[in-house]
Amino acid sequence: MPSRMHAQVILGGDTNLLNYANPKEYIISNVRFEGVVPFDTGIMLSSTGLHPGAKIRIPGDDLSKAITSLWKQGIFEDIQIYAEQVKGNFVWLVIRTREKKRIATVTFKPGTLTRHEAKDVAEKIRLTNQPSTESVLSKAENTIKEYFTDKGYPDVTVEYKLSPSPFAKDTNRLKIEYNINIGPKVRIGDIHFIGVTEFKTGKLYRTMKDTKRKRWWDPFNSGKLIDDDFEKDKEKILDKYKERGYRDARIVRDSIYRLNPNR
Repeated sequence: MPSRMHAQVILGGDTNLLNYANPKEYIISNVRFEGVVPFDTGIMLSSTGLHPGAKIRIPGDDLSKAITSLWKQGIFEDIQIYAEQVKGNFVWLVIRTREKKRIATVTFKPGTLTRHEAKDVAEKIRLTNQPSTESVLSKAENTIKEYFTDKGYPDVTVEYKLSPSPFAKDTNRLKIEYNINIGPKVRIGDIHFIGVTEFKTGKLYRTMKDTKRKRWWDPFNSGKLIDDDFEKDKEKILDKYKERGYRDARIVRDSIYRLNPNR
């Protein structure tokens, strides 16, 4: 959990009613937010238990638990809760938040991608103006890996660095620079079927529509290994057996190994 977590109670109203040596139960009269809240405040409050009519103890664990709940949203870098007014058994609360900085620009380390690849990746991850939360950055990283894996680069690695935006107007925004090593293109060298007696292996191979060996005489077949396509093609093999009456047919196991670093 970030170190900048605050559960601060600032006394207001009849301050004599808030005695830290003698915890007391209060009824929340109202709760309001200060700062940018990207979601509906009602939704935010529902996760904290701090809503009008709820009972809380001050001092106590209620405010700390509420802050912990808000931190789990992953969108804030600072949260404070304080009582701005106290009247009798009623307390008015304020939740002051500061949202995590947003992404202003997306760049790629020079020499890692072509101009076309950089444009495609930027359009797919769509990070501009997104908050720099762990979930947002993790999703973008997975999208980049999927993009290159689908192109036949399963060894792609992705690193990134966050830094202040270089533009003066973006004082509260960040620049993200990606260092992407796509690695070698990996192609299918061969496909072997073991334990097949009912069909000729060539027939099963032709059944696999999207998982093909790379052959120099076939310019229309890239020989890429795409996990989703491979799983679908295995189902097509089983369907072929079921068409012939083998309802219990199954693939016992499959394995993939490298012929060399590029295959």
